[in-house]
Amino acid sequence: MCQKKQGYLCLIHIGISIVMGVIIYILVRPDTYISRIFRDIVNISGVGDNVSAVCPRPILQFLRYYASDFLWAYALTFATFYVLRNEKRGILITVGICAVFESSIELLQKFQIVSGTFDWLDILCEFCATAIVSLITKYIRRTKNENNP
Repeated sequence: MCQKKQGYLCLIHIGISIVMGVIIYILVRPDTYISRIFRDIVNISGVGDNVSAVCPRPILQFLRYYASDFLWAYALTFATFYVLRNEKRGILITVGICAVFESSIELLQKFQIVSGTFDWLDILCEFCATAIVSLITKYIRRTKNENNP
């Protein structure tokens, strides 16, 4: 896969995951900054008010507490890989940077330095996103190397 296509693929993954995370926040997390800003800009209220009536409780809880964190970590990892895609050990460096950043944000929440709620499952969810992106980027690199011997 050529360098340009590899870059576009990363940008597509970043964009889709951010858009999906924002949609989840708007629909199931009305208490977040993103949701409040969206409601003020669009000047609508009641978006997502009926989600709990149509969505099974376990799915709603997953969406509310973990899906957006997973998607933010997914986008962060792809963005970091995008920046480091020319590095020989870019995947390893990306995993290290993202793991430290994700853990740091959760620890800052634990000590109430930034808003949010500390949760070990958030860290696990974010690490899973980083691992998945690592596998995807490894596949992208392998495909690139097979096409360019």
